[in-house]
Amino acid sequence: MNANLINENSIISNLINIYEKFGFKKIKLSKFEDYNLYNDNKDFLQTEHILTFMNLSGNLKSLRPDVTLSIVKKILKDNEKETQKIYYIEDIYKIVSNEYEEIPQVGVEIIGKLNKYSNLEIISMAIESLKSINENYILEISNIDFMSAIFDEVGIKENLKIEILKNIYGKNKHDLEKLLDKNIKSEYKKYILSFIELSGNYKNILEKLKCMIINDNLQKSYDELKSLSSVFEMHNNFDKILLDFSIESQLGYYNGIIFKGYIKGNNDIILSGGRYDKLLNKFNSDKNAIGFAIYMDKLYEKNKSSDYIDILILYKSGDEKILLNEVRKFMNQNKKVRVDIYGDNSISNYKEKYIFDNGNLIKS
Repeated sequence: MNANLINENSIISNLINIYEKFGFKKIKLSKFEDYNLYNDNKDFLQTEHILTFMNLSGNLKSLRPDVTLSIVKKILKDNEKETQKIYYIEDIYKIVSNEYEEIPQVGVEIIGKLNKYSNLEIISMAIESLKSINENYILEISNIDFMSAIFDEVGIKENLKIEILKNIYGKNKHDLEKLLDKNIKSEYKKYILSFIELSGNYKNILEKLKCMIINDNLQKSYDELKSLSSVFEMHNNFDKILLDFSIESQLGYYNGIIFKGYIKGNNDIILSGGRYDKLLNKFNSDKNAIGFAIYMDKLYEKNKSSDYIDILILYKSGDEKILLNEVRKFMNQNKKVRVDIYGDNSISNYKEKYIFDNGNLIKS
């Protein structure tokens, strides 16, 4: 069995165990959705590549490029009254190396009525998820509402907000300063500029935010961030938690806390989540929602070392039974062994190579 598959099954099994202990239930979705669901929310997907086809009834359908949209649609369609706490293991379809690939994604969602505990619960689950994958992890957290409260206080229009955020996400202080000088004549410029540098130890950055609390909305957002400290105290992991206001997010869909997770040896974001009430608003729902997804493909791309074999044997000549016996000797040492015909081999991911010639095993 492929080592990557073994690893995938192990990770997913551990994640399921975490989510079910928190009382979350598994949801099953269709692979197919109406094309308009994705076409109407392309900026949420951040992709132009949607695999589309016409079904037998003449309706335009798509293979799912995103799970959250499908979950929101299903729960709102079923008109669930109770708050839904669900987890999923579903495939998404995305372009990899100019080809569509089926990629597993695991995640959790809370949809319904949220309270302060909801934030603590989802962040705790995100930490447990990262730990189950790799003890050496980093979780970055931000709060979109904190930034928005400053923008609203100044009276910044939507288009300008987007430009400002682009520069904050890109940590482009020079262009942000020029943009603010041109459009904002206000004492709040220094606060907006500071968002670029507000990144680091959670406790330290939280302390720096105190001087920026100038209205009730800022206080509410600050309190939301501060309340998460109880989770980090419980996990005793403040050294792994960063507060960073340059975490990128779609302003039109997300609100409140957002977060991203990383593990050692992998520069990719492997976990991403946040609160997305605004997405539900677009479906004319007043429900709240928060959740996160784990991008399994990002884990396996960095786990290619597991594809390596320990021993490569090139068969040139000799008794096959003797060769098989040599192979089993290596296998008894817990080695992965591959035998190929001499002169007909392109395998390069091995640790040791041997040639079996005239019944003898010769290290090459």
